[in-house]
Amino acid sequence: MHTLNKTLCESDLEKFDGTTKYYSSNILNFVYTDGVQYLAERAKCYWLLFEIGISQYEKQIKGNKRLQEMQFWTLKVNQDKSAKLLCEEDINIPVFEKELIYTSFPIPEIKLWLCNMAQFWSSYGERRGTNPEKYGKLILPSEY
Repeated sequence: MHTLNKTLCESDLEKFDGTTKYYSSNILNFVYTDGVQYLAERAKCYWLLFEIGISQYEKQIKGNKRLQEMQFWTLKVNQDKSAKLLCEEDINIPVFEKELIYTSFPIPEIKLWLCNMAQFWSSYGERRGTNPEKYGKLILPSEY
């Protein structure tokens, strides 16, 4: 079992099976769940949310209609602390990847799913306020 820090283990993330509220940031184009918030706080990985958010503007992602409904994100950390951030439109159908020279992310792999980005793009340029229905939703797989 890999430990994120003294208070979080990989298995702790499996307890999330829904959310009681959505969290947001002024710089993200999606909201995120209790489980993602827990992960970001414990692993100090808000940067990962930001990487997924800015990647939404990449032509491979923004121009892919299938990815407007569902995106499968994986961060794989290597032994030397380099990493690869990968977006797939389905299992083994990669559409985007980014190499990271270094990360302090404490576990070898994490999966996140980004749903409903069509909501964001359909209201792009409008004032969306805090309505979570106007944003994509980043979730842990167990929260689906």
